[in-house]
Amino acid sequence: FAYDSHIRSGVKVTTGDLNGDGIDEIITGTGSGGGPHIRIFTKEGNLYNSGFFAYDKSFRGGVNVASGDLDGDGIDEIIAGAGNGGGPHIRVFDGAGNPKLTNGFFAYDSKFRGGVNVATGDIDADGEAEIIAGAGQGGGPQIRVFEGNGTLKPIQFFAFHPDNRSGISVASADFDNDGKDEIVAGQLTNEETWVKVYRYNNSKTVLANFRAYGQGVETGVNVAAADIDNDNIAEIITGPNYGGGPQVRTFKLDSTPINSFFAYTTSFRGGTYVAVGDFE
Repeated sequence: FAYDSHIRSGVKVTTGDLNGDGIDEIITGTGSGGGPHIRIFTKEGNLYNSGFFAYDKSFRGGVNVASGDLDGDGIDEIIAGAGNGGGPHIRVFDGAGNPKLTNGFFAYDSKFRGGVNVATGDIDADGEAEIIAGAGQGGGPQIRVFEGNGTLKPIQFFAFHPDNRSGISVASADFDNDGKDEIVAGQLTNEETWVKVYRYNNSKTVLANFRAYGQGVETGVNVAAADIDNDNIAEIITGPNYGGGPQVRTFKLDSTPINSFFAYTTSFRGGTYVAVGDFE
């Protein structure tokens, strides 16, 4: 258990190499209903350090987490996004919980209270990851991309219909081996499990558009992306959001299914967060 076994808020998860040893750590954030506490574990499940609160510990919306090397030094940073009920605020920390951006920044209007989902990817092949933001539940499906210092990059777009208010899950990886990461978006809550992959350009080129689960399944979908078969081409990893069974699926870019398994007992309906890391 990442937190006390009595806590029923669930757990957000990502991975990152926080010490530059070439092996990823597991980074967790509490789900909605929990305080915004981040913990770090080794691949064996041992605590890496005591963890830290990304926001005021009285906040009970949880915290969304991502990790990436924002400054090109070979060590990943931790990116925190406020959970549901909080403003769309993003903060950046090192592995010890020290803030890298003193005040953080708002990805969207500060009055919005659906929180913000976060990912990282090097979308311009400059050797430094960017921060990718997707509005939380109740927000339009607008993707925004920021430099590691919080500067908004010029291209932003709606991943799904602008009137959609499901929020979006986001991920990023290189699907064509050109050195530039693409952006993956999934409808997040109370909508069908549509997944799209975009090339980050002025044309917002769509490379993939498919349902991760069957027609009529309206749980929304959590997404991750990584090269899981060592062919230098990323795959898409999905888990249903709240209301869905814990079935993890993997896909090629053309939506061809690769694998499927249940991460927990098949009767569980709390949703499944997914991440991929290199632990060897």
